[in-house]
Amino acid sequence: GIGTAGPEQKLHIVDVAYATAAAPHAETKVIIEDGTDHAYLEFSNPETGGLLFSDTASTRGALLYAHAVDAMLFYTNNGEKMRIQSNGNVIIGDTTTTFKFDVNGTSNFRNAVIIEGGFIVNEAGGDFNTRIEGNTNANLLMIDAGMDTIGVAVVAAAGTQFLVVAPDAQSTINAAIIGSSLADAAISYGVRGHASGGGGAANYGVYGSATNASTQNHHFHDAAGNYSDATGWHDVSDPDRKSLIRNLDLEEDKYLYNLLDEINVKSYRYKSEVPVLGHHQTRMIENEMGEEEPEPIYDNTEKAPERFGFMANELPEFLSSKGQMGVSAGRIAAFNTVCIKRQKTLIRQLQERIDILEAA
Repeated sequence: GIGTAGPEQKLHIVDVAYATAAAPHAETKVIIEDGTDHAYLEFSNPETGGLLFSDTASTRGALLYAHAVDAMLFYTNNGEKMRIQSNGNVIIGDTTTTFKFDVNGTSNFRNAVIIEGGFIVNEAGGDFNTRIEGNTNANLLMIDAGMDTIGVAVVAAAGTQFLVVAPDAQSTINAAIIGSSLADAAISYGVRGHASGGGGAANYGVYGSATNASTQNHHFHDAAGNYSDATGWHDVSDPDRKSLIRNLDLEEDKYLYNLLDEINVKSYRYKSEVPVLGHHQTRMIENEMGEEEPEPIYDNTEKAPERFGFMANELPEFLSSKGQMGVSAGRIAAFNTVCIKRQKTLIRQLQERIDILEAA
């Protein structure tokens, strides 16, 4: 006993008269007490100091401080397993890091992980996959670094950058990609496909198909480009999905028919189809997202294929897409049907008059 007349273990050191608040563990060999608020055990050494844990049969564990690098080292099984560097960085499974917390090996978190900053996976490079499992599905979300693909409930094959499948026969994909907003908010793009360059092409901007089934919702396709080559444009026409259905009256027929004189078919060439021939200049333009991007200035526009169609801004608003940037093929078809039927009615009336005149 040092500083105490009643030592409780083999070595009991007390700085100021102090009664132990709780009985020490039965296996404790050394007790250091202080009556104020500090109790220190100091190792003064210019290189390494620490606590060693060993016996005659097992290898050593240790808690060491390396003065040369000002780092705290944690040893188990006679080897360093964790280190706290002088700058406070913590590393497990290695001896150096530039990150605040670095684990070299597989980790397991049994509760939520909250990240308030950015989240980067595989910054060092290499084809290391990222996978989220859930509900017995091993590939709830699979990012395949080797194939550069993302799959939901599936490993997406090479060439399919993003693929969503139903995990089993009873499941339903309610939304593969969906955009929504609150009141007064705006969505620039729900689903967008974009290709640029003389050799670029976008096969599908928005594509929905069904086999032995039906596509449930109305499809809207707003295109600026050579959409006139597209085939198989379909809108849902099931009457069960429509309301306020009625036939147009005579005055509405006449109104639409009279609009025919105001609609002009134009000849034009798409800028996106102009082939790149040799060197060319560029100019900066603002794209749909308000960003500045270069646009080639071509002097070979006549090389693009000639096309025939409409200018959306010259059409009545009900025949063009929202914002009058494109033409609604379905509405044009309905408009043409009204005009043709109106012409047939006029032809029939004229034929009846001719028959009367010829009979007279």
